Amino acid sequence: AAITAVAMVVARTGRDLYGRPEVTTGRYVSIALGVALALFAVERLFRGREGVKLIVAMITGVLGMVQGLTLLPALWHGFVLAAIPAEIERVCIGLALGGGVTTLIVTFADTRTELDKPQPLAS
Repeated sequence: AAITAVAMVVARTGRDLYGRPEVTTGRYVSIALGVALALFAVERLFRGREGVKLIVAMITGVLGMVQGLTLLPALWHGFVLAAIPAEIERVCIGLALGGGVTTLIVTFADTRTELDKPQPLAS
């Protein structure tokens, strides 16, 4: 999920910065919000409680799939409209899409419950 979050931000940022100097202030704000949300998601994935990690992973998976599908034409067209090199853009799109699908599969396949966790011994 963390790799998916980073790949989403890199791919979307590369696409949003394409066309400089005509990039609007709204796009810069959108990029800043995307980076902030990705940093928050990664932080929660590493330091959050189990339930929070699961929810953040699911949201990241769905967003990764959406971003990957949105940017999917860059994988099969000759021209990649991005401010970063085409190879990096394509790899990040693939990671966002594949990572989103994988994250969702893993989170839905997680069947652990509170009963599966070790219980402290009663004294």
